[in-house]
Amino acid sequence: MEQTDRFQVPPGNGDPLEARTSSFEATDSKSETVALSYKPSPLQVQIEKHRDLARKASVKSSSGGSPVNQQPKKTARSRLVVPNKGYSSLDQNPDETPLVALDTDSDEDLDVSRYSSSGYSSAEQINQDLNIQLLKDGYRLDEIPDDEDLDLIPPKSVSATCDMRAVVILLMGVLLKGSVSSYEFTAFRMQQYDLGKYKYGCRSALVSSAAVVSALDSSFSRRCVLMGAEEVTWSLVKEAQTNNAAAILILLPKNMSSMSEEARQSFMEAEVQLLQKEVQTPVYVAPEDDHLLLMREELQENQASKSSSLLHQVFRSLVTSTSFQVIVSNNGPIRPTKETTVYSLEGCLHGAGEDPPTIVITAHYDSFGLAPWLSYGADSNASGVTLLLELMRLFRKLYNDQRNRPQFNLLFALTGGGKFNFIGTKRWIEENLDHAESSLLQDVALVLCLDTLGAGQQMFAHVSRPPRPESPLWKFTQVLDEVVQSRFPSWSFSSLHKKINLGESSVSWEHERFSVRRISALSLSHLRGGERGEREGRGSVLDTMSSVDLRSLRTNGLIIAEALGRLMFNLSHLGSPKEVQLFRGQLDWSDSRVSSILTLLTSVPRPAQFWDQDPDQAMVLDSVEQEFRVRLKEVKRFEFKMDWREPEISFFDQMKQNIIVYRVKPAAFDLFVGGCVAVYLGLVYIGVQTLDPLYSGLKAAVKGRTL
Repeated sequence: MEQTDRFQVPPGNGDPLEARTSSFEATDSKSETVALSYKPSPLQVQIEKHRDLARKASVKSSSGGSPVNQQPKKTARSRLVVPNKGYSSLDQNPDETPLVALDTDSDEDLDVSRYSSSGYSSAEQINQDLNIQLLKDGYRLDEIPDDEDLDLIPPKSVSATCDMRAVVILLMGVLLKGSVSSYEFTAFRMQQYDLGKYKYGCRSALVSSAAVVSALDSSFSRRCVLMGAEEVTWSLVKEAQTNNAAAILILLPKNMSSMSEEARQSFMEAEVQLLQKEVQTPVYVAPEDDHLLLMREELQENQASKSSSLLHQVFRSLVTSTSFQVIVSNNGPIRPTKETTVYSLEGCLHGAGEDPPTIVITAHYDSFGLAPWLSYGADSNASGVTLLLELMRLFRKLYNDQRNRPQFNLLFALTGGGKFNFIGTKRWIEENLDHAESSLLQDVALVLCLDTLGAGQQMFAHVSRPPRPESPLWKFTQVLDEVVQSRFPSWSFSSLHKKINLGESSVSWEHERFSVRRISALSLSHLRGGERGEREGRGSVLDTMSSVDLRSLRTNGLIIAEALGRLMFNLSHLGSPKEVQLFRGQLDWSDSRVSSILTLLTSVPRPAQFWDQDPDQAMVLDSVEQEFRVRLKEVKRFEFKMDWREPEISFFDQMKQNIIVYRVKPAAFDLFVGGCVAVYLGLVYIGVQTLDPLYSGLKAAVKGRTL
């Protein structure tokens, strides 16, 4: 017997109602046959109920003919009906608008063959595609309805599913926030250099250990100790070294000015102590970011949970606890740099007369700090370089007037290596006194070394020995004191002298390099210095633009300019500094220019070991050299290369490293997972072993009941 296709449409020549009725009967007979083999699904039961209702309604309306062709004419405005009742018409062009106008009396305006009573196309065209679409919507094969039952199927609700998916995705995003398995960032290793036979700084770079937070964990052994800049103290660093910490990682805040004054002083004290000796523990400094702060917070939470109940500690250590493994990507050996070059600049303004004495104004331009790549040296010594360049501009205007030119040569010098025993100043002096046939340094009346003058309300003149009365050095210190008392009473000035110990391997101030060659010199600074911590405040990664007070810089510059002008022009007999002011009007101080120069100098780090490697540093030095050539005469640039066989100073590589932090679980978590797997396998084994006897017993019971 030939089986009728359940999706086949009856011939169109007959009455549609009769065809529909026969289709219902065929379907009913088939449904009854199928019902003998299995229980109908709830959806099929619901469809059967709707079939009965549809059959009764069609019988009542059979005398009226086709419900589609005999639509009453509406006198109101046109009404558009969308024939889609949950599914798209599969033979419909996507560009067509599936709207049917119901305000017409003509059958030509309504294509009955295209739009059936249910609003769908021919079943022969949609058989395969409709099945696929229904299966995608969640129906099983035995639930796929007939063609005429499509009107009775409510559309699947997709909004709830989409909303649920969105909620799940959102919750997953919240739960996975900060759960990155690894994070790579750039850290900067602590200074490492040799001055002759003396070794300073960090001697190791390799790190591969778990991270701990310094403030909450006293067990530093074989751990990478994570410290915030506000936590760093010399006692804490010393404790980490004593307990054999694997490494120390210091996080610098984005805004240095946010640190309290007490925290800044503690950090700089620890910085000085670290830089004055050889350190075997790897020390790294990194600017903080969101990932590092999140890691620090998680470590603090983990270590704070150790004070909770024992049950909570055990559960956290087994399941929720997370640790971080810190690894330096470069594990190669540390090597000294092949070539070290120190640069110095000089230029002069010639005075009146024949062979007048020379006054030298000098400053060193390089920066220094715990990490070279993070040392911007704003106060020390960008402030000194800025004052030198502004004094150069002011005195250039004075020397342009032939009638008022003073009887002193004015020599300006910028030297490198100032943080490394003033090696650039030493080589520059040797070049001028020992190797040059003639030099302005052979007849020097006074040397002014500008060092760290960007803060405070005091000025100190550091000298190697008390100056002789009536000497140029003595006269200059007297004029300085007179200018301060007359024009700037809120400022203080004093002279400090410290003898040079020729047995020491290093010098504290730049003027000592001149004093060794019996040249009268002094260093001007707002720092007092002392026997302990000579470099405190003169080399720190915290020395940024925010540490410079432009008002203090301006006042210190005016004091030096007025005192030097009164000495060179001998203005003491004309009146007090308050009555006779040399630098005013066209010779007034330029605050905007000073601010621009200071911004340029502090825009890049200026460590002495990277002038040949960083193009930004070379750009800064080239800009300063161009300023020399515009303002001065006989400008020279010196390049002093260290002898690789017996270098006076040696630098080392690997100062910038890529560090990878991995998020790991403790060993207890592996044991916990292993135990869970073992329990699961044991349960499966027991189930398999007991399944056969259980099956045999059930089989025997069923057989006995049958008999």
